[in-house]
Amino acid sequence: MSEPDLAFASLEPDRDERLQLLRRELGVSTFGINLIVLEPRQRGRIHAHELQEEVYLVLEGELTLGLEQAEHRLGRGKLVRVGPSVRRQLVNRGGQRLVLLALGGDGEHHGRDGRAWSAWQEGGEGPSTGRGAAAGGPAGARRTVSDRYIAPDFAAAALLTIDTQRDVLDGGPLEIAGTSVALAPMRALSAAFRAAGRPIVHIVRMYEPDGSNVDLCRRQLIEDGARPLMTGAPGTQLAEELLPDPDLTLDGELLLAGGVQRLGPGEVAIYKPRWGAFYGTPLEHQLRAQQVSTLVFSGCNYPNCPRASIYEASERDFRLVLARDAISGLYERGERELAGIGVQLMSTAEVLDALSAAVA
Repeated sequence: MSEPDLAFASLEPDRDERLQLLRRELGVSTFGINLIVLEPRQRGRIHAHELQEEVYLVLEGELTLGLEQAEHRLGRGKLVRVGPSVRRQLVNRGGQRLVLLALGGDGEHHGRDGRAWSAWQEGGEGPSTGRGAAAGGPAGARRTVSDRYIAPDFAAAALLTIDTQRDVLDGGPLEIAGTSVALAPMRALSAAFRAAGRPIVHIVRMYEPDGSNVDLCRRQLIEDGARPLMTGAPGTQLAEELLPDPDLTLDGELLLAGGVQRLGPGEVAIYKPRWGAFYGTPLEHQLRAQQVSTLVFSGCNYPNCPRASIYEASERDFRLVLARDAISGLYERGERELAGIGVQLMSTAEVLDALSAAVA
C-alpha cells in the first residue's frame, strides 16, 4: 500500500528568521504559504508581484499595511487580500511582535473538484492531481527521473552559487529578501560537494566605482552615489558561510580581468559582467575541462541572475538541478517554467542524498 500524500509542519514564530518558508517545508506546489515575523518597528520591503495575489492573516500583534496613498491597520484575526500589481509594505508600528500568515497564488481556482465516499470500505483512489514528486513533493521524498536525457548524473555534478555576497544579505545595502535564510542549505551543499570531491564554482558580481562595467539598468544608480558590490569593498566578498577558509578574500583584479580564482581543491570563483553566468566568462570551459555534465544551482535572487544562468546552461545541454530551498526569490510560476525545460527541482536534503549515493 502506497504512503498517503501528506506533509506536516509547525508554525515556529520564535525562530531567529523573519520568514518561515512553509511552502517548502510542506512541499506545496500550487500556492505559496509562509509565516512572517516582524519585531516592533521592523518593516518589510515595498513590493508587488507580476501575477500572484496574496492574503495576509494576522495571528499576533497589529499589521500596518502601507500603500502608496494610504495605510490600513489590521489586528489579530483580520485578513486582507492584496492584488498582484498593488505596491505594499508590511510594517509593525506596535510595541509587540507581529506574526502573519501569508498565502499567495497565481492560477485559476478550480472550485469543487473533490470526490466523496460514504464509508472507508468503499476503497478507490482519490481525485487525480497530476502532481507529486516531479512537481516538488514533500521535502526529502525519493525521486527518480525516467528521461535519460535530463536525469541528473551526480557523479559528474558541479555546484554553482550565484551572487551570494555580503552586500545582498540581511542589512546589506543591496539586501535581497530570503538570501540569508538560504545560507544554511547553501552551506550544507558546499560542504557536501567538498567532501565528495566535486567542483564548486562561486559566481560573483563586482562594480567599478565609475560604473563602467555596470548593467545599464543600474548604471545611473551607481553614478548617483550608490555603492553596492564595489570592487575591493568588504560587501563584495562571498558570504562567510560559503568559504572553505574564512580568511579567503576575492581577488578583484584577477576576477575582473577574466581570471579564475582558486579558493580550494576543485573550488573557484568567477566574475560575470552581466546576468548570466556564462556570458563573457570562462565558466563553460572550466566545467567542460572537469567533464561536468550536471549543474546544481543555488544562490541569490532567482528572477535575475540564477534564472538567466539556468537558461544559458540549458542552451549548452547541461543536466540541471535547482536546490529550491538554497535560493532566494523563487516563485511558483518560475518553478513550473523550469520544470518545462527539464530542470529538476529538489530540496537540499534530496541533493545531498543523491550526491552521497552517486559517489559512495
